[in-house]
Amino acid sequence: MKRTLQTYFQQLTALLPALLLFVFLLAAYFQRFITRPIHILARAVASVTHSGADRLPAPATGSREIRVLFTDFNALLVREYQVRRQLHAEKTRLHITLESIADGVITTDPHCAIRYMNPVAEQLTGWPQDEAIGRPLGEVYILFDEATQQTVHEDIDPCLVRNIVRFDKDHIVLLTRSGKTLAIQSSTAPMRDEHGHINGAVVVFHNVAEARAMARRLHHQATHDALIGLMNRAEFKRQLSRFEQDQARHTLLFLDLDQFKVVNDTVGHIAGDALLKQVALLLLHNVRTSDIVARLGGDEFALLLSDCRRDQSLGIAENIRASIEDFVFGWEDKTFKIGTSIGVVFNSNQRDTQNELMRAGDIACYAAKDRGRNRVHVYTEGDAELARRHGEMQWVSRIHAALEHDGFLLYVQRLEPLRAHYHHAQYEVLIRMRDAAGHIHAPGMFIPAAERYGLMPKIDIWVLERLLTNKTMHDCLHTGLPLTLNINLSGTTLSDAKYIHHIHALCQQHPLPAGAICFEITETAAIASLATTAAFMRDMKQLGCEFALDDFGSGLSTFAYLNNLPVDYIKIDGAFVHDMTSNPIHRAMVNAINEIGHIMDLKTVAEFVENHRTHAMLCDMGIDYVQGFHIHRPEPLQDVCRTLIEQAHPPASGGQYHLHTHRG
Repeated sequence: MKRTLQTYFQQLTALLPALLLFVFLLAAYFQRFITRPIHILARAVASVTHSGADRLPAPATGSREIRVLFTDFNALLVREYQVRRQLHAEKTRLHITLESIADGVITTDPHCAIRYMNPVAEQLTGWPQDEAIGRPLGEVYILFDEATQQTVHEDIDPCLVRNIVRFDKDHIVLLTRSGKTLAIQSSTAPMRDEHGHINGAVVVFHNVAEARAMARRLHHQATHDALIGLMNRAEFKRQLSRFEQDQARHTLLFLDLDQFKVVNDTVGHIAGDALLKQVALLLLHNVRTSDIVARLGGDEFALLLSDCRRDQSLGIAENIRASIEDFVFGWEDKTFKIGTSIGVVFNSNQRDTQNELMRAGDIACYAAKDRGRNRVHVYTEGDAELARRHGEMQWVSRIHAALEHDGFLLYVQRLEPLRAHYHHAQYEVLIRMRDAAGHIHAPGMFIPAAERYGLMPKIDIWVLERLLTNKTMHDCLHTGLPLTLNINLSGTTLSDAKYIHHIHALCQQHPLPAGAICFEITETAAIASLATTAAFMRDMKQLGCEFALDDFGSGLSTFAYLNNLPVDYIKIDGAFVHDMTSNPIHRAMVNAINEIGHIMDLKTVAEFVENHRTHAMLCDMGIDYVQGFHIHRPEPLQDVCRTLIEQAHPPASGGQYHLHTHRG
């Protein structure tokens, strides 16, 4: 046993050098091909980390695997460097964007503590970013409601909890650090991390002070009168509609100034504008702060007295009337006294609409004018006279619109000659009105309103201008056929020298063949201003015009004045002609007028001929012309003119064509 152990140790002793050599050689191999390259790689990585280089230096020695490892590691470094540069560039762009945009931007953490503010946010709030970071949002970003002046808490919890974007109302203002207020618009939205989890909020806001001020100016211009600054008609009607269902007692006042036109005509419109401003101040002085005062247009005003008793409303109305009556308006070296007519409407019926209230105010105001002016009139339901007057007032606005937008139409009705030697056709021009809906209205609907409110001269001038300047009419008048256009002139036109001169100037500017125009004047209008009418007739006859006396026989005067009027035709009042077959007195009147007319060498015309029997009786009497639905129903003037032009080529022989304008 002992010998065996000795032998084992001897053998081990003999192998030990070889084993140590093997271990040494193995260690040398690992040192050269594994440990040393790893140390090189570690040092290279450390140098890259400290120097910021973008790649590892290539190893001088090492196995192929080590070189591959270096190459892949360099590729990883290059990729990391590129990503890092891209992230830096993106961060720079975002930072520049946030620093450059015109909106203020504030970001917070989930607990509403401020993390970031861009320069615009610093400027708008007055807080530097280094002082604001970490503070609660509500301490830096303080909002108020512009209308109520109540604090608006910028609560971003809904954005964080419900994951929604919130937009603030338009009337929000920001309270800056210095205590000033600034109109802003803002929105709040949640921010998410790379995993989609909400980790804060972003508030974006911008200055809208200028835009909001411009919007207020535009709204004020749209709702207020440009001259005197009071509420205008459209806004007043909108305010009035707010009270339609209100159970409180309200009173509507309509005012129309008396004698305002005198100021305008005497010292000019600048003075008139100054007077309106003074009246506005008087109105505001006599009402309560809760009342609404508006200018409806021209010299018309309206007031809405909210929650006002009847006796109190009437007291305010009377105070206004008295204040305007006592007011003396001075301009240059002249002084003027004016008055006002006031219509009062009590809103006792909550079913009244703003249109009904405005209508009632119109009626009551014009009733005050009609009953003597400078007084207060209370509207009452069921007043037939006021309702009629209101109907006329509605036609007034339609007439103005028709004059402005060519809403009138001209029709014609043929006159038939009864004497054998008359070989010419005659036409009377009839005026109609076409409304916005395309409906055509007969003159009996709007002429009474035009006469009552002094619009007849404008209608007369409109007819004359259209007949003188219309191309079709011009061609018709110059076909070679002698034509006569009979144009009615109202008594109001004849009594105004301005319109007489205008008519004379128009006929001079548009010369026509002699006898081309025949002005028709009613008997009553001619007698009312006999001298003026006679002078006008003589002047116009020098331009080749003719004249007809319309509605002859309607007055109670004798025939003596005919000697002083150079007329060419007399048109017998249709009231006599209409029932002459059954009324012997009217038949005798028609016959007498016809005989006297012929004695005076005047041609006679009978209107309102509506049946064969009347036609035959007039023929037996020797009437020169007859007119009425039995003869011809009205047609558009343009159509008849085209027909006459066609008949004139080649020119027809003989005859004289008469076109008479009439309001029938």
